[in-house]
Amino acid sequence: MFEVQVPVEFTAATSAWPAPAVQTPWPGESPEGQLAVDVVQTDDDVIIVAPLAGTKPEHIEIHLHNDCLTIRGYREAPVDLSAQQVHQECFWGKFSRTIVLPVEVENHLARAEFKQGLLTIHIPKRARLNTIPIMVIDE
Repeated sequence: MFEVQVPVEFTAATSAWPAPAVQTPWPGESPEGQLAVDVVQTDDDVIIVAPLAGTKPEHIEIHLHNDCLTIRGYREAPVDLSAQQVHQECFWGKFSRTIVLPVEVENHLARAEFKQGLLTIHIPKRARLNTIPIMVIDE
């Protein structure tokens, strides 16, 4: 099991689906692939799962800022892509995905695990504050 460090910062990225669509956000930049993710929540956590087969752990970046999570990385092609391609569905190269989380979270307690090509990120939900009664004064 490989533990991925989750820095608390933000990097903008794309968030559309499906793969292997390619977007070039600015002229001169190389295209980025899209990353498929599942987002679920339990009573205590938000859990994000992303298949990253073929990605080396050192090529994965995770950034978390407020309620936005960005996963970026690079996946090397296992074969020479300059050869004649008969069919291609996989995207090789840079990829990224930004997700707006469904609830407020405790960024500093986020943890990530990369095991058998599957990235799993657990982020604890922020405890809801109790409501505070407000007194109305009649003048």
